Amino acid sequence: MMAKTSPSGGTGAQNARPLGWNVRDDIQNTISIAIRVLGCWMTRRSHACACHHKIMRTTVEMKPEHRSALLAMASRRGQKGFSAVLGEAIESYLQGEQDREKRRHTFLSLAGSISRKDAEDLRQTTRQLRESWR
Repeated sequence: MMAKTSPSGGTGAQNARPLGWNVRDDIQNTISIAIRVLGCWMTRRSHACACHHKIMRTTVEMKPEHRSALLAMASRRGQKGFSAVLGEAIESYLQGEQDREKRRHTFLSLAGSISRKDAEDLRQTTRQLRESWR
């Protein structure tokens, strides 16, 4: 029984293509791999690339003025779209959130570090100072 191949005309193993193969799939796979490699190179980090570089498309609702500002920022950088700018903003926000969580944890760990009387004195002094500002 002979294997089904595409009508490429070739009979050698390197020319054989499975039934259902099309050029578009090969091109998309090649582009996907190139984007992953380029993405690692563009981060300019020297690390072993064990990441899963899957591009995920999603819809985000935003105000028109936010979209305009993002496009303007991307344009100043010579970029066509604002995905990279948005990616940086998300990274910055997530890092900030991580920092805020650390500060909250530190703050909460201070509970009970001063006596109730000292705490009440501090509250009273603070109230008096705030009243004098008004």
